[in-house]
Amino acid sequence: MHSIDAELLKKNVGNLATFASKMKMPLVLTSSMETNMQGLLLEVIQKEAPEPYAKRTKRQGIVNAWQDEDFASAVRATGKTLLIVAGVTTDVCLVPTTSVVNASRRLSHKGELLLLKETSSDIS
Repeated sequence: MHSIDAELLKKNVGNLATFASKMKMPLVLTSSMETNMQGLLLEVIQKEAPEPYAKRTKRQGIVNAWQDEDFASAVRATGKTLLIVAGVTTDVCLVPTTSVVNASRRLSHKGELLLLKETSSDIS
């Protein structure tokens, strides 16, 4: 991570998880290949949102989370059309999720996406 201080990133992620939990917002989490380089989601997420953390979708090599049917189904089950998206890296975690907006438009309902740059980083 080079575009944001690691401690600030963790703080921002913790604040988002805390806020979402306290406001009773549906929180749908996903991770990619937890036993490999990507590893587990940040510990602060497990601490602040233990139930959504336990229910997270564990993707196996699918970069675009929206292409994982378990994750996509969990998001659809919330019934929400405004999604707040956060991820560790901007280019891998956030950019591919823009396909959720295109998918919602194909389903003939309004879909909006808010990408939280403050909870992600660029490697270069």
